[in-house]
Amino acid sequence: MKGIVRGLFSLFSMNSNINLLPSLQRIDESICSYSTSAHIVQGSAEGFIIEAQRNGDSQPRHLFVKYVDVPKYGQKSWPDLRRTIHYCRTEVRFYNEILPLLRDGLEEEWVIAPEIYLAEYDVQGLMNEDESTAAKKADDVEQHPQYDESDMSVLHGKYGIIIMDNVVEINKCYQKAPLRESIAIASVEGLARFHASAFGNNVILGKVEERLCQYGGSYHLKNRNPLELKNLVKAWDEFIINIGPVNKEVFGMPSIKALGQRLFDMAEFVSEELSP
Repeated sequence: MKGIVRGLFSLFSMNSNINLLPSLQRIDESICSYSTSAHIVQGSAEGFIIEAQRNGDSQPRHLFVKYVDVPKYGQKSWPDLRRTIHYCRTEVRFYNEILPLLRDGLEEEWVIAPEIYLAEYDVQGLMNEDESTAAKKADDVEQHPQYDESDMSVLHGKYGIIIMDNVVEINKCYQKAPLRESIAIASVEGLARFHASAFGNNVILGKVEERLCQYGGSYHLKNRNPLELKNLVKAWDEFIINIGPVNKEVFGMPSIKALGQRLFDMAEFVSEELSP
């Protein structure tokens, strides 16, 4: 996983100043300490690969913790911070409200997701519970929270947290670059099965629209940072330079080399067609 896509996240071993022990003890009172083997830093969240030690048990629990410490992102403008909070809220709601529906509807035995032990957030006072995920420009936001580098008190105590099994360690399945063909195929098949689990289910899809994303899922352009589309062509060109040597025949095809520009040209149309 380390170094596969430079710029998306960094992965390194370290200890964070976030004390996760109280949260870990909420899911297992016997946990007395923990160590962090890896700390994943993203633009809108932090991830922790945890080994939790328990009283009376020599075998640690292998867990993954995702944490959003809202004050850490106080340097962002409100539209960007609002988007960060929405991402957190959407993910927590998915695990608490949508994942159980997907599991109930499975017709065969299949581990659709890791075991989730805790998923919650507190952003009270920053946004309403029924607020749409649609992105807003700075001049569209009315009465947004007031904060700056000298005063972030309105952000203090606001957070999101998700604790789940670390299935990478449990299953001894470690991602390497480049992926073996069998692993790549299994990943795509798993992703397809996941999305197919809600296909044609109006109850689940209606709940998703109501509680997660109003506009066609989290990847609808109305929910995204406008800079993502603006930088798409440049990002793809850099991807071709960095990954292209792995398969020069494929990545040298004119249609593949131009894929970034093709996606950019069609993005608005496709996004609106998916969810008018």
